[in-house]
Amino acid sequence: MKKILYLAAVLLLAAACVEPMSKETFQKGEGPYRFDVDMSDSTSVYDFTFYTRIDGGFFGVDAPEEIKMTVLWKSPSDSLFGETVFMPLIDSSGTFYSSQITAPYRKGVAPLEWGKWEMEVVVPEHVKGMRGLGLITGKTRENGTR
Repeated sequence: MKKILYLAAVLLLAAACVEPMSKETFQKGEGPYRFDVDMSDSTSVYDFTFYTRIDGGFFGVDAPEEIKMTVLWKSPSDSLFGETVFMPLIDSSGTFYSSQITAPYRKGVAPLEWGKWEMEVVVPEHVKGMRGLGLITGKTRENGTR
């Protein structure tokens, strides 16, 4: 009986050691925002979503419709890639005083080079009330499982 309990405990511990299929990181302040992105698993593709919180009744008559961001990627071999993207300011959830914004960035990414990448995001025009920027990295196996 003790062997069965011991085996069950070991199996539960082994199951708890599985790598999560998503990672969420939030950087406070005005930026630039730096994220470490692990794309080492060559059997997976990756999804990226940005999020932020904006405080202080931001969504008034004069509020912009989007945030301009420059996204710079550094590969494991130090190659640089960059692009300008726009994060739409559609209120995902919130109140009059604070709004949570979530916007997909890229879906189904299979990198040119497997390994640990670095991402830097620059918001050239400060958005009043913006607390920072977050990145959600999701991983999907080629067979479709998360």
